[in-house]
Amino acid sequence: MLRVTLQVEATRVEQRTDFDRLVLDVETKDQ
Repeated sequence: MLRVTLQVEATRVEQRTDFDRLVLDVETKDQ
């Protein structure tokens, strides 16, 4: 693995606003 970037964003599901969304960006070496 070369690099991992993560973000946690607030998100909505219908009327509820207390959910988080996890976004992962994983960069690996080509082999």
